[in-house]
Amino acid sequence: MFKVSVIIPSHNAEKYIEQTILSAVNQTWKNIEIIVVDDGSVDKSYFIAKAFSSERVKVYKNPGKGACAARNFGYMQSKGDLIQFLDADDLLSPHKIESQIRVWNNNEGVLLNGRWGRFYTNDPIKENILWGPDKSLQNDLQPLDWILANNMSQTACWLTPRKLIEKAGLWNESLLLNQDGEFFTRIVANSSFVKFCNDAKVFYRSGLNSSITSNQVINSKVESK
Repeated sequence: MFKVSVIIPSHNAEKYIEQTILSAVNQTWKNIEIIVVDDGSVDKSYFIAKAFSSERVKVYKNPGKGACAARNFGYMQSKGDLIQFLDADDLLSPHKIESQIRVWNNNEGVLLNGRWGRFYTNDPIKENILWGPDKSLQNDLQPLDWILANNMSQTACWLTPRKLIEKAGLWNESLLLNQDGEFFTRIVANSSFVKFCNDAKVFYRSGLNSSITSNQVINSKVESK
């Protein structure tokens, strides 16, 4: 049974971190480890996350180095065959990971993607969400076709085989903007195929203060809030 590592960088996310961790803990795919990396929070984020500590949930501190460094640190602690990056204010639908693994077929060159939608409250289920990506991307594509479509999708939509990260390299910790776009462009370029999974859904929190920061208190997602 394939193991998945969910890596959550966190900075001053006390309002959202519990809900985010629970969305990972409650995945229907149970062979999961959850790695929370606190980047110098001055609120209660670390202590809220620490309360979840168990065999499945590991909580670390990597203070003041930014979101990309937190993701890299979490990756270095991880043991999963596949990697799920998840920001500390976003949510996974319960079947997100399982639905992607079911279509993966143990092909380490295949990158997995899914749908996403914005929400503006603490209850995304009640909101009218328009799921992405663009219709032109809702098919399985060759890597170059995906890149040329110029719609790289939201960070948590991806489920990435470990071997692809080993080939493409880690997050660029020097970047202040478009960190996600730069990283996943390299991942896509090193994949053999991008497989879209319609049942894999991500809730992207928008219109609220971001919980992920860079060294300059700047956060960039593929599509700006």
